[in-house]
Amino acid sequence: MPEPRGCVVVVGGGHSVHVRIPAGMLRAAGYRMVLADLQPEISPESREVFDEIVPLGGHAPDWLLRRRPRPATPPAGEGDEGGPIAVETRTRPAALAFRLWQGWTRAGRLLDLVRRVRPGVLHFQSMTAGGMTAYYLLKRLGWPPRGRRPGLLVHLWGYGPRFPGIRRREIRALASFDRIHTSSPAVARLYREHYGVPPEQIQVFVRGIDLATFAPRPPEVLAAARRAWGVPEGPFVIIHNRHLHRMYRVEIAVDAFIRLAQEGHNVFLLLVRGSMRQEDYERELLARLAAAGLRDRVALLPPVLTADQMAVALQLSHAAINTVPFDAFPVSILEALYCRAVPVVRNLESYTQFVRPGETAFAVDGGPDAYAACLRQLILDPALRARLADAGVELVRREGSAEIFRTNTLALVEACWHVG
Repeated sequence: MPEPRGCVVVVGGGHSVHVRIPAGMLRAAGYRMVLADLQPEISPESREVFDEIVPLGGHAPDWLLRRRPRPATPPAGEGDEGGPIAVETRTRPAALAFRLWQGWTRAGRLLDLVRRVRPGVLHFQSMTAGGMTAYYLLKRLGWPPRGRRPGLLVHLWGYGPRFPGIRRREIRALASFDRIHTSSPAVARLYREHYGVPPEQIQVFVRGIDLATFAPRPPEVLAAARRAWGVPEGPFVIIHNRHLHRMYRVEIAVDAFIRLAQEGHNVFLLLVRGSMRQEDYERELLARLAAAGLRDRVALLPPVLTADQMAVALQLSHAAINTVPFDAFPVSILEALYCRAVPVVRNLESYTQFVRPGETAFAVDGGPDAYAACLRQLILDPALRARLADAGVELVRREGSAEIFRTNTLALVEACWHVG
């Protein structure tokens, strides 16, 4: 049994695997893990990871969750060319008032929890869900929160527009955190530029992958998967290993595949459906493939894959295509690299640590033709593909393993530790 180290309270995110994995690592290292849950329902997976779960309540009523129609022109974001990132969102006064009330209410319940379990660290999961809870907790503790209080750590998953009234409070709250962690260089830059967070306060490191889980499978396992999923031997296999959801722009990947097939290349497409898949969008993509006479060159994988199944699917593939126009950092790229499925992905700032054009992967600016051009190089030059695949495996081994993530996470928590 690991030596007891004290208590860490995680605020929000219990529904996410990106929260449960580091929480499990901390628990294995000897910390008592308590989840201050922000969700209406507690998932069975969360119950397996945390020693105690305390709902903070304060959930939004149905009338507030009803959204206005999307604007014809979406706000500028990372996928836009030259557009500003810091976009202020207009909202109804009632919505802003509710968010402030929600933060105040949750902060009171969180303070009661802190007084009872006396954690050494409060680990907030994003400012999107927990920003106002953090702000009002700090006000209740006394501003600035020094002396006898828990350490304060926040994990920034992404960067989103804020109501002006909330954004001002978030900036003030962030200034009082001991450490700020993100997995994305782009998110770190945006918080430095638009929230004024000091560079030395932000720690950037990715959630790594378990190298044993994605280790090479024996030939008989791969052969069985080919039979089960209908993946033939011989073709160059391209996998889209994100969700079949419109925001991932999967039609670009499908169109690039169609272009290659129409040129006469022996290619096959694997589509990972994902838990967010849209059934009507899936039907549209299959109809597009059928219209091109390529329905028999596509395999749809089960709606939800285990990590073991994903490893096998990637190891059946030669290249992994990702066409999403904006992203923080997808672990899927690490998985593809380690399984030797060379990534052909959008040229996004968030990917730069592992996507090194011409060295480990291809970074694409453009549409289907640009993706097809990169895939064509891999098809026609097996030596190039082998060189990129070898370099990708070594890079993940050096910088993207779960053990490296565990070491960094433990060091971050220890650096934040306060005995309250």
